[in-house]
Amino acid sequence: PLHLLQTGLEADWDRRIQHMQTARDLLELAELRPAFAATTPLAVPEQGNGIPDLIDEALWAVDFYQRLQKPDGGVPGGIEGDAYPPRGETSWTPSQDLFVYAPDAWSSYLYAGVAARAALLVEPYAAERAAGYAESAVRAMRWAEANTPDYAAERVEVVNARNLAAAELFRLTGDDTWHDVFEATSAYAGWGEVKHDAHQFAATMVY
Repeated sequence: PLHLLQTGLEADWDRRIQHMQTARDLLELAELRPAFAATTPLAVPEQGNGIPDLIDEALWAVDFYQRLQKPDGGVPGGIEGDAYPPRGETSWTPSQDLFVYAPDAWSSYLYAGVAARAALLVEPYAAERAAGYAESAVRAMRWAEANTPDYAAERVEVVNARNLAAAELFRLTGDDTWHDVFEATSAYAGWGEVKHDAHQFAATMVY
């Protein structure tokens, strides 16, 4: 069940930035099937807060990385212990020492894209909370734009994360700055051959 991700009983409670894909998938499902999202209870702890449970489940991860976000906007890639989490421990009662990664551009781009989408979907239910996600997404994107090292600027996973975040932020804000970034990083901007590892389908659908 989805809510097991929140307890950590059978998972590592989405503490690696790669798990933002799960949050993105849940938000996408809620956006594509709003009636399903609105009428499907998932027995999450937040049930009854006025936000569909499907969106609340996605916000678990968004909130986690928002809490990790540095004041300058950078987002760490997660936290890790010195071993796999002991079976039966919850995310809020860990016995291990946990360590936070340093912020990096790739993680910040991944977070920015999902936080921007969260802002759009939460706005009808909790406008102030949605505004917080929007502000956080923009800060993460700006930090990533200013802190991508030269060696990473052309790595396909960084380019793809940047492209998707730019599409989401352009949709959210209408700011042409992010439209320009999207165009500059799109694998489909020209008539040439598209590399098989571009993986920009989600960004193209958003755009």
